[in-house]
Amino acid sequence: MLITRNAYYTLLAECVIVPPESGGILGGHDSVVTTVLFDENLIDLRYRNYSWSPNVSFLNDALERWESQGIEFLGIFHSHPSGKPNLSSPDENYIYRIMKSMPHRISRLYFPVVLPDVDVMTYAAERHDDTIRINADVTIVVTSMSQKETSSQRKEVN
Repeated sequence: MLITRNAYYTLLAECVIVPPESGGILGGHDSVVTTVLFDENLIDLRYRNYSWSPNVSFLNDALERWESQGIEFLGIFHSHPSGKPNLSSPDENYIYRIMKSMPHRISRLYFPVVLPDVDVMTYAAERHDDTIRINADVTIVVTSMSQKETSSQRKEVN
């Protein structure tokens, strides 16, 4: 996943001030993430419910605005508590459901897991015909949209 420095650091910094399992959507241009939007639904920690339930109406409205502005929908992110970089079974099931609901023109989306103030572990879901695969991906922070030059921050996820 290519992501601008600003979007990358927004994910790391903003996820520190929201509860774990909070999330939102990623947008951009030319398959480079430039835009991060946090969902307005945040977890209420009083109930120890560490499961993000997206506000679908809010996020779909944002996607419509993005489309009119020429911003591509590139994926969905959510945060995990530090030390838990892997997708859970519910995470994977959610990704499969999302990919199955996407129009066929969208064959690849990113699903980064943000470890607040630490790292972004990127997973990519790809659809080929009726098969959906989820794999770890590389996060590359770009310093320039036009040149897509990479900074020294190249993260590989195994």
